[in-house]
Amino acid sequence: MILYFSGTGNSRYIAHLLSKEIDDEVISINDYFKYQKQAVFHSEKPYVFVTPTYAWQMPQVVKDWIERAFFLGNTKAYVILTCGDSIGKADYFVKRLFQKKTNLQFMGLEAMIMPENYIIMFQATKPKKSIELIEKATVQTKKLASYIIEEKTFPHRKYYFGSMMQSTLINYPFRHFIVNDKGFYTSDKCISCQKCQRVCPFNNIDIVDDHPVWKGHCQHCMACISFCPVEAIEYKNLTKNKARYHMLMEYEKKVEDKL
Repeated sequence: MILYFSGTGNSRYIAHLLSKEIDDEVISINDYFKYQKQAVFHSEKPYVFVTPTYAWQMPQVVKDWIERAFFLGNTKAYVILTCGDSIGKADYFVKRLFQKKTNLQFMGLEAMIMPENYIIMFQATKPKKSIELIEKATVQTKKLASYIIEEKTFPHRKYYFGSMMQSTLINYPFRHFIVNDKGFYTSDKCISCQKCQRVCPFNNIDIVDDHPVWKGHCQHCMACISFCPVEAIEYKNLTKNKARYHMLMEYEKKVEDKL
C-alpha cells in the first residue's frame, strides 16, 4: 500500500508511478486530513510512505498522523521523501518514529530530488530543468520498486557534514517561527474561483466576500499559491514576480513519452 501526502504534486507523481511498478494501491493522506477520515489500513504488501521534505524532515503533520493511524497486515515500511535539494538526516527521525509503531519495521528511506516548489524562500525550478529532474526521479523510482517487491532494505544512505544540524537546529525554529499563514493575501487579480479552498489539504481557507481568508493552521504545503490559476495569491513580498510550480499533467506526459 502506497500512502502519500502532496501539496503541489511531486510526491503524488512518485506515488502513482510506484504503484504501476509494484502493482499496488495508492491512497492520498491529503484526503484523511481534509475529510477527517479514520486511518485504519490493512495491506498484504509493504507500506510505502511518500511525502515532501519540510526543513530536512518528514512533515511533522504527517509524522503525527502516522503515530495515530493503524497499520495491519504486512509489517514492513519504506519511506520516500521528495525534496528540492537534500533531506538532511531525516531517516534518523523517521526510524525513531517507526520504533514507536511497534508493528512496523523500518526498511529504509530514500531521497528523491524533484523540482523546487517552496517559492516563499526559493525560486521555482525552470520548466526544462523540471523535466530533467522528473525524468531522473522516474528512473530512480523504478529502481526502488525492485527493493519493495523483493521486500529488501533500501541501500544505506550517505551523510554529509551538517546533515544532523539541518534536521534539528534548523527544523524546529522553522516549524515554529516561519511556518504560518499571516503573510498570505490575494491581489486584485483574484477571480473568486475558490480553487485555493478546494486544494488546501487542511481546510485552512474560508471564502469571505468571494476572497480567501486563511485560518491559522497552515503547513506551507504551497497548494493554494501554486494552483491559483491567475497567480493572485502572494506571501508578503517574498513571492512577487516569482514563477509558480506544480506537477502539471503535461510534465508527466512529456516524461512518459521519453522513457
